[in-house]
Amino acid sequence: TYEVDEKTASYVENVKKLIGEITEDFPENLCTEKVIQCPVSKLIKTEDSLLFKGSIDAVFKEGERHLIVDWKTGWNDNYASSHRQQLELYKRLFSISEGISMENISVAIGYVGLKNKVHDGTITSRLDMAQPAGSAFNTVMKRVNLLLAWRQNVHRFFEDLKEAKDDDSL
Repeated sequence: TYEVDEKTASYVENVKKLIGEITEDFPENLCTEKVIQCPVSKLIKTEDSLLFKGSIDAVFKEGERHLIVDWKTGWNDNYASSHRQQLELYKRLFSISEGISMENISVAIGYVGLKNKVHDGTITSRLDMAQPAGSAFNTVMKRVNLLLAWRQNVHRFFEDLKEAKDDDSL
């Protein structure tokens, strides 16, 4: 059992609501907090020994179909595209680690802390079942390739950092 205080009660209820929605189509809760890791060389051609490591919040299952869910507690859903890029990577890593065809894996974002622009105390939830764009993996891999280049040449990292136009470009 666990204790829920007044501040977290809405979040817990929202998670329960979304799990109910998910289990209508994916009745088996296969795992939670699934740690996955995989050498980057299994995703792209490289000699680098870099390891991807992540934690999948939850995986649900129905027959051969799997649903990876990433819970988000943020106040809005403005970063859905970035979240789906993360989920595309998790989908591929899960496919490799579990030997499951990519076609049998879907992803979802479970927003459990959504608030109105003018916060009135209401905290709502929403299940976003949109799948990553076809370009999501390539976008992530561009960043990975940049990271690999920096690992090969640390001076390039500092050059790129100096030339960065905004605070979050790297």
